[in-house]
Amino acid sequence: MPPIPLFIARQFSPKQLAIVRKAAYAVNRRIWYLNLLLFSLILYTTYYLPYKYVRVQGPCESNWIQLNKDGSASQQGTICCSDDVSSLNPCYRGMEFSKIAVSAKGAWVLPFIPLILNYISVILGPNPSLEHIRVLTRRSLLYGGIMLFRLVVLYKLFNGIEKYVMQLIFPNHNSQSSCWYKSLRRNQKCVEQFDFSDHLVLLVTHYIAIPLFEWFALAIEYPRNGYTNLRSVILRLSVFMELTIAVYLVYNTTKYFHTPMENLIALVLTEACVLYPLYLLSQDQLANFLTKQQILWLQLRWFVSPPSNYK
Repeated sequence: MPPIPLFIARQFSPKQLAIVRKAAYAVNRRIWYLNLLLFSLILYTTYYLPYKYVRVQGPCESNWIQLNKDGSASQQGTICCSDDVSSLNPCYRGMEFSKIAVSAKGAWVLPFIPLILNYISVILGPNPSLEHIRVLTRRSLLYGGIMLFRLVVLYKLFNGIEKYVMQLIFPNHNSQSSCWYKSLRRNQKCVEQFDFSDHLVLLVTHYIAIPLFEWFALAIEYPRNGYTNLRSVILRLSVFMELTIAVYLVYNTTKYFHTPMENLIALVLTEACVLYPLYLLSQDQLANFLTKQQILWLQLRWFVSPPSNYK
């Protein structure tokens, strides 16, 4: 058989197609559970903490003040968060790691860890498959494209649109204007009247949507003894850990640092622009979603590789 180029996908056999369909069916339940979890978190945090905290300068590693709904000061004063303080709102365990997770380097490296482990397991495995490596390469390009879309469109473009819309709605509001905490801020600016949660968009895109698709791909690539084969267990465990940490960070982000409406807008935006397209891809419906003519490079067979012994 001649070598298959990177940009030519192999057709599935009937048995391979059955594996793909089984995994695609399981995705439906996971998407429902995920949506229920995320929206429940927002509803809970709305009831538990309907205001937000703003970062300010101070003597500690991380300093915060609480803003009431009307932007007035609470009576708590400046709250100091450090390594040994995690019992006071908005301090929580793992706060330092959250900074790494949402940083430029962390956000572009950590989501790739399960895929990198998959690369290593294939290359060092007993029967390395060139086709499998090519599929992993395409999947890495897919994930990189999703992250770039989040950065350029959901962050830079939508932030610009948000500021323009807020100027129309609140023409007298300006982040440069005076507020009681302005002198405490590092950039000497007041927070925006409305600021949809960029961190929530990042966490759901990089640490929930991408790992969830990777879990789906692993169910296809390791269908037999998925929870007894050591390689499969390690790969699934790496994805599960990312998802667990992401939910924990999403919980604290929505609870402390944004209002309920800011969280809701961010989640709906991510659902529509990231989670739903990835769901369509898992069902092999993304290629012909926008046009009647299928886009070949958006077909599912480009991004998953059922075992070659299923024929």
